[in-house]
Amino acid sequence: MELLSICAADSSVDGGRTKTDEKTIFMPPIIHVISESDWAAAKQAGEWRPASLAAEGFIHCSRPEQVAATMRRHFPGRSDLLMLVLDPARIAAEIRDEDLYGRGETFPHIYGPLNLDAVIEVQPAPTG
Repeated sequence: MELLSICAADSSVDGGRTKTDEKTIFMPPIIHVISESDWAAAKQAGEWRPASLAAEGFIHCSRPEQVAATMRRHFPGRSDLLMLVLDPARIAAEIRDEDLYGRGETFPHIYGPLNLDAVIEVQPAPTG
C-alpha cells in the first residue's frame, strides 16, 4: 500500500507530499471498518457519523497491519463489511493515536465526523 502524506495546518501540499519547513512528512493510510449499509447511508449523508462518535467522541480506526486482529476481535463471522482506506492528510477532524484500553497498542481515532473526500479506496473487509 502506498504511503500518503499528512498535512500540518501551516504546510503546503506539493505533488502528493507535504512540505513543512523544507521537510516531507509521510503518514500511511488508516482503515475504518464499516458495514455495506452504513457506507451507503454515509454516502447519502455526505459524511460518516457512527454511533461511536456520539457515545465515545471518536471514530475507531486501525492501521493496515492491525486490521486482521480488529476483524477477529470485533467482527467475527461478519461478511457484510468494507474497509474504508483513509488518507489522514484529507481528514478534517483531529486524529489521535491512542491506547485507551491499556493493551500496549495504539490505534488511530478520528475526533469528529469523517469527511468522505478522505476515503481514497473502499475494499471488502477480510472475514473475522
